[in-house]
Amino acid sequence: MATRKPKAPNTPATVSGIPVDRLDEKGLASEYGYALSIINADPDIKNLFYTALNDKKGQWDPKKFAAQLQNTNWYKNNNQYAREALIAQASGGADWDAQVQNATIAVNSAATKIGARLSQPQVDSLAKRYLLEGWGQNNRDQLLLTAISGSIDTGPSASGKSNNLRGASGNLADTLRTLAEDNGMTFSDSYYVGAARSVAAGLTTADDWNRDVTDQAASMWPIYSDKIKAGSSAKQLASGYINTMAQELDLLPDQISLNDPYIKQALTGIDEQGNPKPTSLWDFRTKLRNDPRWLNTIAAQNNIADVSNSILKTFGLAG
Repeated sequence: MATRKPKAPNTPATVSGIPVDRLDEKGLASEYGYALSIINADPDIKNLFYTALNDKKGQWDPKKFAAQLQNTNWYKNNNQYAREALIAQASGGADWDAQVQNATIAVNSAATKIGARLSQPQVDSLAKRYLLEGWGQNNRDQLLLTAISGSIDTGPSASGKSNNLRGASGNLADTLRTLAEDNGMTFSDSYYVGAARSVAAGLTTADDWNRDVTDQAASMWPIYSDKIKAGSSAKQLASGYINTMAQELDLLPDQISLNDPYIKQALTGIDEQGNPKPTSLWDFRTKLRNDPRWLNTIAAQNNIADVSNSILKTFGLAG
């Protein structure tokens, strides 16, 4: 910090024409803790500085300058993080370049983590906000995630069709999609995108969305509502019906959906009082054997052969 020298009485001492009790622009800027380039970068600061420099009553001390600086539009319109960033930007140099590079890396890293797709102009804009809004300081990283959450989407592929979500968003979508399918439900891409954006923005959690799918599944299959809410899936609970149908109609279990009319009817039956009641496996098997497809199964052919042979034996036409 520059040191002021008191004037000797009746001795207007000067150095290069400048009174020694007054500092030149560079010296006073240094005393205030700012580079002259920073002061000249903003009209409000510049006007205040030259008022302090040329005050006839004497140049302002640092405390007075700092106090008056808080009354400027520059100070009022920029928070602490923005002021620090603007000062660093005005100073320029390797330090500012490093801050910009680090901000860009942070933005790209966060986008990759949550699966957001950003164009280069978006990255540049967000890196600037990262510095001006202090997203990298004092646990403010959620502000960055919130800002880029809107860029989470399925994205176009080369064929023009949508691709799956990526990163943490893709993991969340896969988990929710599997949970939905295991309960005989389907959701649009917008549902999964909305979930991913909400979680990335910190508005909800993955557990909130798992609970949402589970609650919808419980309402879809009221007979098993409590079990579904406890962690079972409709597909697990319907396994008895699915395996029986596979055996009776010569199908693979994986070919049978929860939305198959027979399965759905078995899981959504009601009793005489209108209360939910699952169909018994015996009644379920009987209905399947009335299906035209059953006549073409090996079991049906064997059954028909056994009946025919029994009739022939009855009439003494077979040994």
